[in-house]
Amino acid sequence: MTPNATCPVCGVRVYFYANSNGSRVFFDDVGPPWPKHPCTDRVKLSSTFLYQVRMAEITAQYGKKPAARRSLDRDGWRLFKALHTKSFRQELEHVASGRKFETNILKDNIPGLGQAIWIREQSHNTAEVSYFDLDNFKVVSRVMPNLEARKYATMGEWLPFSTWFRHLLR
Repeated sequence: MTPNATCPVCGVRVYFYANSNGSRVFFDDVGPPWPKHPCTDRVKLSSTFLYQVRMAEITAQYGKKPAARRSLDRDGWRLFKALHTKSFRQELEHVASGRKFETNILKDNIPGLGQAIWIREQSHNTAEVSYFDLDNFKVVSRVMPNLEARKYATMGEWLPFSTWFRHLLR
């Protein structure tokens, strides 16, 4: 989870993604709230914007200072990756701890193998899930009530979301 590109306008390290349809995007950071890098964000670009933005302003914001290494888990969000499974339920691995879980989320409801998925608790048994949909080229966030999980590769009991999610903090 390190920047994989350099902004062609201001030279700061950014995250870049392009799909097979020709769409491209630069992000300042990956994960919620998915901040797009402003130099190349066409939604914000106009002739007025281009005249108003000066390199000094960009340098002041992004500067030559090294980017601080951020925790993969932040602001209540935990980073998971989708695992390969033969089950119809999605299996996830918590990236920071390596702990694996089988969830009651159907595989078709979140992205596929190896993709990054952020999850945070909303209430005792409800979670918010956020990821970047590579096929549709957009950020997806959804609320998942009654989320449960059990330890990966066991036939153990299903645990309410808050039980296994809070256990990741230990």
